[in-house]
This record gives sequence, structure tokens and C-alpha cells, in this order.
Amino acid sequence: MKIQAKGKLLIVLMVFIQVAAGISASDLQSPAQENRATYVGISDNDPTGSPLISRDGLVAAYDMETLTSEGQLKDYSGNNNHGAIHRTTPVNGVFGQARQFSTVNDYIDLPENPLFAIDGPLSVAMWVRVHRLGLHQHIVACDDKFAFWITPGNNIRFVDTVGNGFQSAGGIATNMWYSLVGVFKGKAGDTLTADNIAVFIDGKPVPGEVFGRRRRGSRDKVWSPGILHAQDACYIGFESHQGEWMHQKLQFEGGIDELLIFSRALTPSEVEVHARRDQKQADGQETQH
Repeated sequence: MKIQAKGKLLIVLMVFIQVAAGISASDLQSPAQENRATYVGISDNDPTGSPLISRDGLVAAYDMETLTSEGQLKDYSGNNNHGAIHRTTPVNGVFGQARQFSTVNDYIDLPENPLFAIDGPLSVAMWVRVHRLGLHQHIVACDDKFAFWITPGNNIRFVDTVGNGFQSAGGIATNMWYSLVGVFKGKAGDTLTADNIAVFIDGKPVPGEVFGRRRRGSRDKVWSPGILHAQDACYIGFESHQGEWMHQKLQFEGGIDELLIFSRALTPSEVEVHARRDQKQADGQETQH
């Protein structure tokens, strides 16, 4: 009887070991641990959207949903860069609600806070869903310091607004949410290279090229931001270029969610976290706060 009992115990142990071997470390994570490993959205507790994205250098953080008591788009960074909303429509986003832009009259006017006078390093991160391609359309811009926009040929440009930056070789599809991140590691006057400027789509660097005006007597392209204009400078969903007539006709058509601006370069792991949704969101199911 003892031999039979030992035999049964051995069989049970072998089955347990086989089952345990098929369980990965991620299967053993608690919900709290899983939330730490994914981007969960901007909030008072996590103004960068995740505890794995450092708050260092955070200039502005918009969940594109929450308003201040005065009706402005709330900035969660603590820097009071609240935005004045002109039209736009609340829509379901990836992390609660987002803002939809459809015409030249849809934009969010940001304050010309000196904190936006970022010469580098610089990072801009957001979730974007474009409704229409073939347009010259700006996601976010702060003249003459930086801009993130999409060309009529569906190339993504991350630039200093005066003709220098990075352009992706390809773009994005319509009606799908993407994590878009631009990272510049240098400072004003630095030569642009594949090592110091990049655009990421869903956490991965995309192929592309640096472009811009050459340094005198050289073939180098240089990051050359100008001044931060005292007014009519910083917008979401629009770029004014100080009232330049052509830009007044350029609308962004799509949705924007979870916009972050940093005066530092995000690390590759932080970029990956920004793009990491939980499975429900990854399956395309929009959530509500």
C-alpha cells in the first residue's frame, strides 16, 4: 500500500511539474504588475501614463479628455500649460476619451510658456488615429521650436519648424490608433544623424532620413530651432506659422489621445511602454475612464 501511495504521489508531482513548466513569468503577474508594464493613461497619479515612464523633464501632459474648472484642456504635468479648446469633438479613444479634429476651426491653443522653448533634447509622444490621408496636417506644433506632422505623401515629420528634422519612409493607415513618438537627443546646432533623431510607430523605430538646410561649407543638416514666439505659437491639431496664409487652410483630420511633451530624450524602453496596451485595447476595443 505504501509503495502504491508513493507511486501516486510521484505521478501527481510529475503532472504538477509539467503544468508549472508551461506557465510563464507573465502568467504569474498580478493585475497591478501587469498595469505597471503597460501604458494605462495619463492621470494625477501617473502624469506620464505609466510609472515606467519617468516624470523627469515633463513639460506638458494631456489626456485629451479632462477639463479644468475654467473649461480648458487640463495639463497634468503641474506646469499649468492648460489649452483653450476651439471646437473639436470628444470621441472614444484608446485610454478613455480623445479629441477629434475635422476642420481648420478645430484646434487647441496652448500657452506660449517659456517651458515650450525646447531646443533639445526633446520628446513628443501621443496616440493618433488619422481619418484622411493626402493632406499637409499638423498633430502638434510650437513655433519656432518643434512640430510633429504628416505630409501629403503620408510621411511623418518630426522637425524644428524651420526646415530641419527627420522624415519617415512610410506612414500610417487610416482609422487605426497608433502610438507615435519623436525623440531628439541633441541640442540646437547639432548635426542631425540617425543616432540622435528618430520617429517611432507603436514602439518601433521607423526607417527614414534626416533632411534640412546644410551647414555652410558642409553637407551636414543641423537642428536649428528659432525663438518661441510670444503669441500664436503653440497648438494641438494645427500650426499657424505666425499667420502664414497657407497654414491657415491646413486642417488635421483625425483623433488625438494622450499627448506628452518632454525636454529630454525618452529611452527605448519608455517608448515601448508608451505603445504597450493591454489586450482589450490591443484588440481594438475602445475604453472609457
